[in-house]
Amino acid sequence: MFEYWQTAGARAKSPKRKSPPKKKSSSRKVGTVKILKNGAKGKWVRVKGKTVFRIFQGLSPKKFKSQVASKRGSKSRKRISKAKAQKAMNRYYNKRHTDPVDRAIAVGRDMCGANKPVVAGRRYLRSPMKYDFKGLDDGSKCAHKPTRRRRMSPKAKKELVARLQKGKAKAARRSQNKSKRRSSKRK
Repeated sequence: MFEYWQTAGARAKSPKRKSPPKKKSSSRKVGTVKILKNGAKGKWVRVKGKTVFRIFQGLSPKKFKSQVASKRGSKSRKRISKAKAQKAMNRYYNKRHTDPVDRAIAVGRDMCGANKPVVAGRRYLRSPMKYDFKGLDDGSKCAHKPTRRRRMSPKAKKELVARLQKGKAKAARRSQNKSKRRSSKRK
């Protein structure tokens, strides 16, 4: 009986298949402009001794968005039940707050706050911290008026900052005067 190493040379080796050589298209000439299916334009250029294709004009953002939307199809937002939303909210707060008192405070703040976008779809399941669910934590169940974030115009914000800085400067002068009076009494 022959061993493997004795018969290894006797086996016929299968010839390796060679792939046909790639045909270089005549359109790869430097400077040739090509318009792609989506409407973008590109041309062949020489970079570090190689002929490469570079896009120099894409689609307008509006046309690009419409093209992508048509390929993806219409977005259908799936609605979820209030019970599912409640479960997602509880899961979020149970993970985030282990102390029951802290959890109750956080949930209360979320229930009575109307600062986030109100949704009724699956986005709420994924991130209840970013959204309010309609009829659950959008401030509708709150005993008092829901709290809303105060929005300021740039002009009002500038005035507020100026007023605060003026107050800080006044407080600094007061404390300096106090320290001067104290040091003069000691002498």
